[in-house]
Amino acid sequence: KHTLTGPTVGTTDSQEEDNGLAVGDCITDSFTVKNPRAKSPPVVCGFNDGQHMIYEMSSPCSSLDFVLGGGAMARQWDIKVTQYKCHNDDIAGPSGCLQYFTQPTGRISNFNFPTTSTVVGSTVTHLSRQAYTVCIRRMAGMCSICYSPSLNPVLGSATDQVRLFEVQYLVVFGLDLLMVVKGFESKNCFYFSSKGTMALQDTACVDDFVQIPFGELDAATPMGQGIQMFCGRGFNVVPATISATVCSSYLPFQLNYAVSQNEVDKGANNEQKGFPGGIVGFSLDYFQVPC
Repeated sequence: KHTLTGPTVGTTDSQEEDNGLAVGDCITDSFTVKNPRAKSPPVVCGFNDGQHMIYEMSSPCSSLDFVLGGGAMARQWDIKVTQYKCHNDDIAGPSGCLQYFTQPTGRISNFNFPTTSTVVGSTVTHLSRQAYTVCIRRMAGMCSICYSPSLNPVLGSATDQVRLFEVQYLVVFGLDLLMVVKGFESKNCFYFSSKGTMALQDTACVDDFVQIPFGELDAATPMGQGIQMFCGRGFNVVPATISATVCSSYLPFQLNYAVSQNEVDKGANNEQKGFPGGIVGFSLDYFQVPC
C-alpha cells in the first residue's frame, strides 16, 4: 500500500481562478527517493498502491523522504526494498527503466491513477513534473506489443450518456488537452467540433504525452513509420473520438511518459472541463503478439 494526500486538483468551473501552476503538484504530502550523484525518480503523492520504481544506486546511501502536511486523511504505506546485482537486466530491467514489467500481459498506469477502481471520475489528476521510461520484458516468440486503455469514465449528465452511447468505446485517457469547444446536439447524437475532445498524436502533443515507438493499429501488418506520441482525450493513431488498440513492433518493448509542470484549468482551455476530463492520465492494458 502507498496512499498519501493527493495533488492539487483543478475545477470544471470555468469561472474559477486560474490554478494551473499548482494542479498536479504534490503540495500537502509527498514521497521522494533521493539518490545522491545519480538520477532520482519523480516525486509522487496520492494513490500509488501496486506501483514500483527501479533506479540505479550511487555509492552514497539513498533515502526515502516523506513530507506529510496537515489534514485528517489517513496516510498509509508498506514499501518493499530490493537490491539487485549490477547488470542483472533480466530481473531489474535495462538501464534507464523506472518501471519494468516481466509478464506477457499486464497494466501500466501513471502514478496517482486509481488502479483499484473500475471507473474514473473527471477530478482524477495525473501528477505534474513526470518524465520516465517504462519497459516490458519481451517473451520468447513474441514480436509485437499492443496497448489499450483499461477503464471506463464515470457517467454524469444526460449529455454524457448520449456521448457514451454514440462513442461506445470511449475509455479513460486524458493528456494535454489543447482546447475545449462545445459541440452541438442533434437527434440524440453529439457531434464534436474540437480537437480537444479527440485522440491526438505527434505534433499536437505539446506538453503531456505517452510515447510508444512506431505505434500502429495492426501489429501484423506495419504500414510505415507509425505514430510516436499520444495525447488528447482518447488513445488512437488517428484523430478520433474513440480509443483503439495501438501496437508496436519496435524493440525493446517500452513506452515513455512525460508531463509538464503546469496544467490549464480556466476558461475555454480548461483541461478538466467536459467529459470525461482532460488530465486524468492513463492506464493501459498490454499484451504481446506472437511472431
